Amino acid sequence: HCADSQYLEVGCTVDVVVTCAENPGYFWCQLRKCSEFVALMAEIQEYCESSSQPHAWPQSVCLAQYSEDKRWYRALIVSDVTSAGEVEVMYVDYGNRELVSLTSLRSINERFLELKAQAFRCSLYNLIHPNGRDPFVWDEAAILAFREFEKIKEAENLG
Repeated sequence: HCADSQYLEVGCTVDVVVTCAENPGYFWCQLRKCSEFVALMAEIQEYCESSSQPHAWPQSVCLAQYSEDKRWYRALIVSDVTSAGEVEVMYVDYGNRELVSLTSLRSINERFLELKAQAFRCSLYNLIHPNGRDPFVWDEAAILAFREFEKIKEAENLG
């Protein structure tokens, strides 16, 4: 079941990957090493390569092609269609969002919905800002430091 919130309890320790970070108070993680998810992603790629089934409206769940790697991911449409023929989607297994052309959307097969969304939102808790400002507002230096830490941890895990 991988990232099923009923398995995550307050105070527990889990091995995660940060998949999308806006700032230390708002970032998305996914549990590391989920074989069910790896298999699902392979199946989705195969499905999209052999099928050109366009997205069916008004269904908000779909498969969307990510602009950076051209791979297909489970997504949720979170906006109306723009005049340029794009919609904003949220990639439910990663937490990131982007504008995607309608031609980069596919209808989702029901079996791809059996595994719950893998991304879960996180926040560093109970941190004290050195200058005593609002604990929910992060300055640029803190955001950059958090992203740098995230990159270092990612590099350590790849090596």
